[in-house]
Amino acid sequence: MAEERSLEQEWRQFKALDIAPTAPDVQFNEMRKAFYAGAASALGLMSGTERRGSNAEQRRLIYLALLYEVERYLASANARILQGRNPN
Repeated sequence: MAEERSLEQEWRQFKALDIAPTAPDVQFNEMRKAFYAGAASALGLMSGTERRGSNAEQRRLIYLALLYEVERYLASANARILQGRNPN
């Protein structure tokens, strides 16, 4: 079974991999707020899945649709970054 991790542990890993050590405090603070806002939003969507799905298979399909939406955005944002464009 995979090791359970806290949001704080996930944040620390994200920070280490994706924020330059020389980033100004304002960038660090904004990225941390965005990270936790995204986590809160995802948790809200996932808990909403429990109310929207009448059975396990329906809930699984809703969850997979949400996951696909995230993956699609990340792929698009990464492609834009590689092209030197704004990821939004």
